[in-house]
Amino acid sequence: MAEEYEPSPVESAIIRRIMMTHPDLLSQYGPEAVFNAARDEAEWVGDVDEIGSSDVSGWVKNVAR
Repeated sequence: MAEEYEPSPVESAIIRRIMMTHPDLLSQYGPEAVFNAARDEAEWVGDVDEIGSSDVSGWVKNVAR
């Protein structure tokens, strides 16, 4: 059986912010490209103890680029 993918807390925060405040990115680039970029950003960030709003804003800007 295939394992179900579970996003990291960082990836979840990025995707949640994009879905709530930047749906234009999803329509412009498609969900797959945006989610892949969010996953790449989250992997680069790694594990964190806390996720602040300004952190998420920066990560979303990187995904948008």
